[in-house]
Amino acid sequence: MSRLALGGKVLYNDMQTPVVNARVQIYDLDQGGNGNDKIYEGRTNSNGEFSGLSQEWVDRNTIRFSTPFGTFTQEVPDILALEFRVDADGRVHKGPYFHTGNNASVPIVMPVTPPVLKAQREVIHLITLSEEMDGASKQFYEAVEAGAALTSNSLLGPHYGNTHYLQEQQATLSALCQKLEQVAAKPSVKAVDLIISPHGLDDELYFYPNDAVSMALVADKIKAIPVAYRRKFRMVFSTACFGASHIDEWLACGFKVASGSEQVYADSVVSFPAFLGTWVMGGSFKEAVNAANGADPFRIQDGLAKPVMEAMGSPYANQVNSTRRIGGSGNLRISSIPA
Repeated sequence: MSRLALGGKVLYNDMQTPVVNARVQIYDLDQGGNGNDKIYEGRTNSNGEFSGLSQEWVDRNTIRFSTPFGTFTQEVPDILALEFRVDADGRVHKGPYFHTGNNASVPIVMPVTPPVLKAQREVIHLITLSEEMDGASKQFYEAVEAGAALTSNSLLGPHYGNTHYLQEQQATLSALCQKLEQVAAKPSVKAVDLIISPHGLDDELYFYPNDAVSMALVADKIKAIPVAYRRKFRMVFSTACFGASHIDEWLACGFKVASGSEQVYADSVVSFPAFLGTWVMGGSFKEAVNAANGADPFRIQDGLAKPVMEAMGSPYANQVNSTRRIGGSGNLRISSIPA
């Protein structure tokens, strides 16, 4: 058959947003046993459009029929039946391709929502660890604070429209609520993520200046933010000790997924960059947490922390377990709509 000038446009299910750099294949479906012919392959441009000439192919069908004298075959013209196959965002969608003219077709609509683009997502990182400490403990936690900020800025910064830091006097619960509302109120923002790095105990977080706040109160304060804004809340990654006991409250606030450690969180130097690196490269939240949990498979960091905590007289030296648990939708990715 002569070559066809194929083309069209691939859209997300809002019927407006183009699917960029999608792999598009067009097949001619044979009705007999000759197999389907792939006649086109290409990628969409920045407008979701694709076009090009098909390959030449023989559009004929082999018919087999039996008679008392044996089995015979007959070559007959085939009906032109085209099918698209679109590979985008880790999904493959296929359906009938309606060729309407040169380089034109009925729009192909992917049955998924548009991704959250870099400019449409912002992240908040609250860090407070060294307040009301002194001596070697203060120096240690100041180094941890600096390392946390440097790591998140270098890994998250290139992948978010804005990265907000709440440190020192700004690392209060009130300031966190204000920042969450301020960011979520922006019409251009579709997803708000939270990284939280304070001290923690069972069902408590410590905000500046090292004040213990129950997670029930944290949840109540955040719930005061309008529901329309809280719908944009997406994920919480906590490096607070006993963060697993805080997960239910984060979800109750409106975040769609959250994680936290079983007990004392001691492996941040290896787990934090492992989580962030997997997340910004498109891994799911579950995959990113698994990467964090797998960053120190022999729990060397936890083992090193115990004698140090004993020497400092900590009552939690025997409760070091950095293993993180997940609550909520672990399949969410950095490009996912909060849902």
